[in-house]
Amino acid sequence: MAEQALRRRKKSPLSSDSAWAYVFVAPQMLGVAVFVLIPVCFAFYLSLCNWNLVSAPQFIGLDNFRKVLNNKIFWQVLRNTGYFALLYIPSVAVVSLSLAILLNKAFPGVVAVRTITYLPHLTCSVAACMVWAMLYQSDGLINSVLGVFGIIGPKWLTTTKWAMPAVVIVNVWLNMGHHMLLYLAGLKGINPTYYEAARIDGANSWQLFGHVTLPMLTPTIFFTLCTSLINSLQEFNSVYMLTQGGPSRATQTMVYKVYTIAFQDLQFGRSATWALLLFVVILAVTFLQFRMQKYWVNYDV
Repeated sequence: MAEQALRRRKKSPLSSDSAWAYVFVAPQMLGVAVFVLIPVCFAFYLSLCNWNLVSAPQFIGLDNFRKVLNNKIFWQVLRNTGYFALLYIPSVAVVSLSLAILLNKAFPGVVAVRTITYLPHLTCSVAACMVWAMLYQSDGLINSVLGVFGIIGPKWLTTTKWAMPAVVIVNVWLNMGHHMLLYLAGLKGINPTYYEAARIDGANSWQLFGHVTLPMLTPTIFFTLCTSLINSLQEFNSVYMLTQGGPSRATQTMVYKVYTIAFQDLQFGRSATWALLLFVVILAVTFLQFRMQKYWVNYDV
């Protein structure tokens, strides 16, 4: 009898342990359903409709996708987004990894320096962009400092050549502390015996970095590359605050275009189409990254 009762208890999905598990998981699942699943499904439905927020949605099938994919602006904005990612990802990787290597050493005040380096990541991006907009002015601090060295500073935010690099610089400054912390944790996790063995074999500092540090740091590099790529393809705040997508659409990114089509043009169906196409791009490049990791990521087992 006891065995039968125990068997029934194991089979029952509402046993005491299972019930409590459902209780604890329910709020999270409800949040995912309300803020992720339902909006995604609604966006997919809107992409098949023409809706201006006033009248009822009109089902038009795949017409939005045909119009967007045949629009030259879509490909220009997609190139802008890729250009931003191409500038931002290696820049933030090099800066943050260099900082992590420098701050991985013990010296007086290293904790304070690490804290100061991380502080930009805690700064409100909107407030930071307002300050950077003043720094980028023709008579701002950056051009004034360049003038001391006899360099004529460019018009950072009003020329197609320098607007996107200016946006990238702000994003690197905002996120370098976060990536530095990740790289620093990865450096701390490298087994010191690898360095000892390499030094015994006569390796110098550059050889230690190329043959020990980088290979052992590839899992952290892979994680930061994935998150950086996903975040860069969704860049919005700095573009909105610094350039409003200008000049001449030079800094319009996919998410910024999704915003303008929806809340300026009131074409919510078209905006949902842009958002879904961006989702496809992010999904494709993320899948490619995970497929390629086996060729260069080394896990210390």
